[in-house]
Amino acid sequence: MVHIEAPARIQSLFRYPIKGLNGEVLQSAHVEAGGGLPLDRTYAIAHGVTQFDPQAPVYLQKIHFLALMTHPRLAELHVSFRESDHEIRVARRDVPEFVTSLTTEQGRAEFATYLDEFIGSEAKGRPRVVAAHNHMFTDIRDRCLSVQNLASIAALGAQAGLKLDPLRFRANVYLTGLAPWVERTWEKGAVFSLGEVRLRVLKPISRCNAINVDLDTARIDSNLPLLLRERFEGNYMGVYAQVIDGGTVHEEAVVTVPTPGESIA
Repeated sequence: MVHIEAPARIQSLFRYPIKGLNGEVLQSAHVEAGGGLPLDRTYAIAHGVTQFDPQAPVYLQKIHFLALMTHPRLAELHVSFRESDHEIRVARRDVPEFVTSLTTEQGRAEFATYLDEFIGSEAKGRPRVVAAHNHMFTDIRDRCLSVQNLASIAALGAQAGLKLDPLRFRANVYLTGLAPWVERTWEKGAVFSLGEVRLRVLKPISRCNAINVDLDTARIDSNLPLLLRERFEGNYMGVYAQVIDGGTVHEEAVVTVPTPGESIA
């Protein structure tokens, strides 16, 4: 009997409307060339000392914002996001649900007050909820998708002695059916496809302390970047990829892995 190996596929899609907070699962989404998932990282929570002009937005490193790598307690917040009016509902154990809309200055100020009371002295000044037209608060300068191989997460978890929740890695696209660590062979410029959407690899994702946070307890339970460096020759997990031919990306779409020698500078 001939064994036919199943192709790699997209297992799940996620976007993160508010940088640093939990994501939401998508069944499908349309992406444009040079763009990311709609509403991904549309908002961010800036430190009070962070300088950000919504009329002239520029890329800022994640240290300018509240994030899990420095504020693991953010995992205690469970945020639902309504696309039609950007209403958010924030749930937290033993605390009444907080509801507001981020489309208004008043709503963003209310959420900032909520966060200020929650984070307190951990923030650098009073937090501000920031956004700008057609701006994404990505961790690199390019608008992109973050892509993660689930087999690599399982392999890392086995080394750490933990069952790792893939959402620790805050990827947009989670792939199944690949060998562990195969994405580390994908060179800059390498071309691959997610169904009808064609992308090129920008760079590997260098992992910070955010992946050390247990999302169920909001506590640090490991040092995974150190483990990656010691046992896997570098703290890289997944890749950033730029869309070069847009279309609809969806769960179960077949993945065409990068072709050796085919690249776009």
